[in-house]
Amino acid sequence: MSLSLKRTLYALLAVAAVALALPLLSASPAQAAAAECESYLADRGYEISAGVRDGCEAGETSFSQCQSHLGAAGVAQFDQRHACNDASQPTVTCESYLSDNGYPAGELIVRGCGSPSFSECLDYLDRAGVSAFHQRHACNYAGQR
Repeated sequence: MSLSLKRTLYALLAVAAVALALPLLSASPAQAAAAECESYLADRGYEISAGVRDGCEAGETSFSQCQSHLGAAGVAQFDQRHACNDASQPTVTCESYLSDNGYPAGELIVRGCGSPSFSECLDYLDRAGVSAFHQRHACNYAGQR
């Protein structure tokens, strides 16, 4: 196989990989914010209907549209405000919190953030050199309470 043919194939593979990854990367935060909204409402006992989903998705760009959709779906005003606030906030993860605070992702941080228990999370993050203050916050973001 000639060198120019190899380069062309590698270029096509790179373009295909970017084309496949870009929608996934750009959709993730928005979907996570809507999921936070839906999770809050489910925890409060609401059925996650199409109207609730529409409201949570609208909340990513418009607080008032979120409230309007959720109100039409029968969600109480108090819960509308909390759910729409969740939908409008960027989702913080254990890894993003640590990265924002100067701790680059490494194997111990990834394991800690993905561990099934709060104490195990703390242990991994301690071994990664994360301060006790940041350990507690990061493990809370990871969902281990």
